[in-house]
Amino acid sequence: MNYMWAQDGRAASPAPSPAKIFVSISGSDSERCGHQTNPCKSIAQAIHRVNVNNGRIYLNGTGTEREPFNCSSGTQHGIEVQKNVSIEGITLTPNVHISCFGGFLFRRTTERELSISLSDIVFQQTPLTFEGCIFVQLSRCSFRNASTAVYMRNISNTKLNIQSSSFLDNGVSCVRIFLTSKTHRPFLRVNISGTTFQRNGCIGNHSMKVGAVTIESAVNAISRDALVEIICSEANYTRNCGHFVRIKLPNVIVKGVFVDVTLARNEVGRHQKRSRIVETRKCYAKFTNVGCNSKRLLRCIEIKCDESDIEIQNSSFYDQHIPYERGAALSLEATSHAVLHVFDSQFKNNKAIAGGALYLHSEKGTIEMLLSRVNFTECAAEKYGCTMLIGSPKSPRITNRTATFKLIANFNDIHVNNCSAIKASKRRTCNVFHFLVFSGNFTISDSSWTNNRNGTDATFVVGNTGGKTDITITKCFFVDSSARINWSVIFAALNTHAGSVLIEDTTFSNQHKNIGDEENHALLITPEFKMKLSNVVISSRNAIGLGIFRFAKTKPKDNKVNIDITKSTFLNSAQDIVVNLINAIDIKFTITNSIFATKNAGPKDFGISFTEKNVTMRNTSSTSIRLENVTFLSRPCNVFDQLSPGLKTIQIRNSTFKDAVCSHRQLSRYHHYFAGAGSVAILSPPDILNKSGCVPKNTNENVHPLWNYKSTVIFQDSTFEGNAGLNAGAVILINGNVTFNRCKFENNFANKSSGHVYAAYGTGRIHFKDCSFLRTIKRPAANGVLFEKYAFLKSESGGPLVIENTTVVSNLTGRNRSPMVLISNGGYVHIDDKSSMKCSAGSKLLFENTTHFQYGYAIDGSSCRFNVTVLDYSCMSCSPGFYSLQRGVMRGLNSRLFVHCHTCPFGATCIEKNVVARPNFWGYPNSNNSDELTFYPCPEGYCQSPPGRSDARQYNHCVGNRSGFLCGKCAPEYSETLFSTECRKKNQCNNHVFWIITILYTTAMAVYLLTKPPILSFLWKQIFWFKKRHGYTAIDRLEGTMEENSESGGYLKIVFYFYQAAELLMVGSAEHLFLNKIPFVLSIIEVFNFQVRALQRPIGCPFAGLTAVTKDVLLSGTIFPILAELVTIYCLHFAFNKIRRKEGPSVIHFIAVIVELLLLGYERLAESSLNLMHCFPVRKEKRLFVDAEIVCWQWWQYVLLTYITVFVVPFILVLYVGSSKLYDASTSAKEFLGAYILPLPFLMYWSLRKVVLTRSNTSRVTQNNKDLLEVLHGPFRHPKDNDNGRLYWESVLIGRRLVLLYCHAFIADSMFRLICMSVACIVIMLHHVIKSPFKDCIANRSETASLLILTVMAVINLSKATLMSFGITIDGPATSYLEVLDWFQVCVLAFVPSMLAVFLVVAVLSQLGRLVLFFSKPIFRFAIQKESFTPLAFS
Repeated sequence: MNYMWAQDGRAASPAPSPAKIFVSISGSDSERCGHQTNPCKSIAQAIHRVNVNNGRIYLNGTGTEREPFNCSSGTQHGIEVQKNVSIEGITLTPNVHISCFGGFLFRRTTERELSISLSDIVFQQTPLTFEGCIFVQLSRCSFRNASTAVYMRNISNTKLNIQSSSFLDNGVSCVRIFLTSKTHRPFLRVNISGTTFQRNGCIGNHSMKVGAVTIESAVNAISRDALVEIICSEANYTRNCGHFVRIKLPNVIVKGVFVDVTLARNEVGRHQKRSRIVETRKCYAKFTNVGCNSKRLLRCIEIKCDESDIEIQNSSFYDQHIPYERGAALSLEATSHAVLHVFDSQFKNNKAIAGGALYLHSEKGTIEMLLSRVNFTECAAEKYGCTMLIGSPKSPRITNRTATFKLIANFNDIHVNNCSAIKASKRRTCNVFHFLVFSGNFTISDSSWTNNRNGTDATFVVGNTGGKTDITITKCFFVDSSARINWSVIFAALNTHAGSVLIEDTTFSNQHKNIGDEENHALLITPEFKMKLSNVVISSRNAIGLGIFRFAKTKPKDNKVNIDITKSTFLNSAQDIVVNLINAIDIKFTITNSIFATKNAGPKDFGISFTEKNVTMRNTSSTSIRLENVTFLSRPCNVFDQLSPGLKTIQIRNSTFKDAVCSHRQLSRYHHYFAGAGSVAILSPPDILNKSGCVPKNTNENVHPLWNYKSTVIFQDSTFEGNAGLNAGAVILINGNVTFNRCKFENNFANKSSGHVYAAYGTGRIHFKDCSFLRTIKRPAANGVLFEKYAFLKSESGGPLVIENTTVVSNLTGRNRSPMVLISNGGYVHIDDKSSMKCSAGSKLLFENTTHFQYGYAIDGSSCRFNVTVLDYSCMSCSPGFYSLQRGVMRGLNSRLFVHCHTCPFGATCIEKNVVARPNFWGYPNSNNSDELTFYPCPEGYCQSPPGRSDARQYNHCVGNRSGFLCGKCAPEYSETLFSTECRKKNQCNNHVFWIITILYTTAMAVYLLTKPPILSFLWKQIFWFKKRHGYTAIDRLEGTMEENSESGGYLKIVFYFYQAAELLMVGSAEHLFLNKIPFVLSIIEVFNFQVRALQRPIGCPFAGLTAVTKDVLLSGTIFPILAELVTIYCLHFAFNKIRRKEGPSVIHFIAVIVELLLLGYERLAESSLNLMHCFPVRKEKRLFVDAEIVCWQWWQYVLLTYITVFVVPFILVLYVGSSKLYDASTSAKEFLGAYILPLPFLMYWSLRKVVLTRSNTSRVTQNNKDLLEVLHGPFRHPKDNDNGRLYWESVLIGRRLVLLYCHAFIADSMFRLICMSVACIVIMLHHVIKSPFKDCIANRSETASLLILTVMAVINLSKATLMSFGITIDGPATSYLEVLDWFQVCVLAFVPSMLAVFLVVAVLSQLGRLVLFFSKPIFRFAIQKESFTPLAFS
């Protein structure tokens, strides 16, 4: 028989013990209660009645929310349970509520193990105490408003399972476990799953002093082999006051697994004392999918133990704020060994006083750290590690006392963004990642640090306090835009042999704000590390890219330095590399296959600054510096300052120094002397005097001092181009044995000493072998400094100077004396015969030798006479007005070539430069004397004067992309354009629109010539549509006159001749004259010249490969399509009429149209052929003027000569003779057309027929030639009475054209050409005034006016041609006068199309008025009728 005692001391009566007991508040307690039909009323009675072995108590929750179960009948002293029992709420009833202030005590009193199971119960203010239980199961329970909801003590080998439960509004703790067992290997497993913790520990002003789940023991209350396991899954810990899990087991091994746990918006009181979360001997924990955020004054994870192994996966830590401690998300301290693995996790907005997100430290142990695919965002701290802190620094200084002993870190694919420092009342050092270690091994790959700013001092800092630390960084990015960071990455060490730094495939891009004189660094490494940078990009504006110097303020020690930089790029930094070494005994500094460049170098920027010195002077240092295949673009002032004694070697091979400007007077705080070199400055230690070099008295022996050199400098296969510096443009040398092998110096300038190489005062030996010096441009200016010194070499060194197989060339002339090589205070000088100094063309080489003796003291202190070598090589150009194609040359020390100056030829100028062509001239060597030049005028738009910065040897220059002799052809990959001298890229040609436009234009012209629509008469009728009204007889007469004149065609001939002659008279670019004023005028001119220039830009290059010759041929080809279209129209018309069985079209009319086409297009047919026959002499041959690359008398020129002989010239005679023949009807229209096409054969035929046939045998043609006669004779006066008439005048019009064409094509000198054409215009005008050929007086006056305008245009263009002929550019006050004259030309040429446009506008307006009048008449008539109808209606 079993008995159960209630906690109030009353004894229960013995009764049978059933396995199942039912309890309900509506039941009643009795000795027989417990059946489902007779439930007990109290839980105490049920416990008393239930079987001792695994009994089950079922609670009915009906009504318990209002009246919960209490401890016993009428008392609240608690219930003690000493049985294995399971208490469950019946699931089909409402939730079971128990409220028992005394709580439940489950206690083991016998040797029998005690197991307790509780489920589906709500405990209100009901604490549960388990003492000695081995198994506790809490399922679907809720614990509310208790001081400590679950308390376990005196346990050994116990399991606690909490499933799907909740802890709400509890006080001191939710689950508290106290271990006191001293049994062998005690064991505790806590399993919490699906459980929620809310608002716990927040009752009153007291937070939980221990934690929601607390496991603790007295220091020695449990054996060291005890094991505690805690497994937590799918738990939610929200809005609580205190830690979630706290374990304080100093001697215990703890293993924990946390999966799908959420910790959110928890806090702890500001002034409450905070204890560590986990404090054990060994800790092994794994966190998976843990979310920890918005916890105030609480860390997510805090562990302190001897050994630990922590793994975090797929977790996030947000908004953790710990303002007074380190590591807001994680704090891990280990005595001997700690392992932390973090994968696929996020740390965001975590803030602490140090180590914003993570803090780890092991003063005497090792930390192994693996981070992979981890993001740190917006983390911050007041000092030290803004995001991560390893070690426990007490101050910014690197000290061994606060460092982690050893750290093995492997970071892969981590990303750190927008982390910052918290502003504090006192300025403190805060680095984003801060590592303070005695020794370690870092491996970082595929990671990035970006936009970490707002007061941070550095991005990544590793401080080594004495051991060996190896650092490897691969494929990383350090980017801090607009940052106020002092450093980006720092690797600092206290002692020598600190380890190695290897950085590969990494980018440092930092834009630092320039604050006063504070120096910023993208990467800083102390020289105690052996370092290698491979494929690294450093871009750090306003900062030093790479700094290598001691960081700690400690006494410098002798150490070895090894710096290796390869395949790296330094971009846009204020200073690229700064190396400052103190007491280094073995230095190796190597840079290979790298680039140093910037877009806009600042006035205080420099490239490499290398300084090494020995403070103690106890040991000598060995230095080896090697630069190979390195490019410096706009990176000035590369200084190598070697102050300590010892063996020194500097090798610069296959390197390029270009476009650098060094204009500041103080390089940096590391250099005690001014080193204003554009490219390189090298200071070597003083050399040791070996031989005094005293010259015996009364002798002139070539004896000089000798030195022993321990410093060697080698420049090999390197280029110095476009550099400028205050003292030297390229290189400054002080002391040492310097050799230049196969080096190239070009266009380097200085402000003070030498443009290329300056050997400053000292004892250095300089040897040039197989080198070249070149100058082609004038002095530049930069940063407000004028660099006017351009000497190739200036030597003030007393050491030897040897020059072998070296060329010194100046290709730029100047009227002042130009120094080339200056040697003062020199020693032994040797220049071999293979070396040469060459002045520019037209300059003499001047040589002055003022070598002398100077007295001083020898090594032993005796008086000594020294040789002092003073040599001056300089260039002096010919006097103004003279030139020479020769250049002053000197080989060795004696052989010199003298220069003879010639008078400046016509077409050239010899003032500023040696000789250059004037605008529109081209020069070539004279056939009689190759040292003299002859200048010949170019075709307009071909040639121009060379630019001011061109080479002195260049006296010709082409416009645009033209090239060749006389600029006759386009450059390769360029093609001629039809309507200008412009050359266009071939890929912009092949425009098929040209052919379409040409077909449309020729078709329109053919139709117009066939139909001759009376355009003016039509417009006149449209304007004066009202002429039939009475009183307009004068208008009738004027209209009749217009119709007659328009039909005669006189005005058409006048207009065509005017515009064709105007084009020949104009000088200069037609585009410049018209397109900027009245663009359509150029289109009108070209319409009358059978061209379509109005669409020049899109169709100017119809096909690639167009040349000057093919262009002229193509321009004349528009006549032939019109002719072909006329024939085609006639054939189609004839065939159409035959089909309709009508009479065919008039042949005479078509012949007349063809004849008129040939008359109007004669200028186009003749101009191209004459242009292609213009040749000019060049030496012993003749070349084509329009393309001087072609030697004259090609096969096609013979064809053109035949064309000119057969057609162009005899055409005038055919017109003169044929007109009278046609008038006399002595020849037919077809014969006349044949004579037009083949003038010379028909002239010979007519002459032969006139001799052979007698007058009686001649016959008259009866064919009606009215249309043909109208074309030839219509506008001109016919014979009448004593007036012979002017029927031949068409030949005069063609003759005028031929005269102007001849002058335009064959007279190259523009002034003489315009003089001849002006005279021709005057004679033509006078001849017309005398003859008055037109039968209409208005036509005669119009022709006189047009000829007068052409004469004025000829005079206007004569003034422009005169300037062009003398190669004078149009500028100054006269420009405005010429502009007025140009406007006059434009206006008169625009008169005819403008009047036609005015007629068209007036006609349209007149017709609109007519339309208004047409509609107003019926309206007015209707109004009159309505007014007259109204009275009738009323009458």
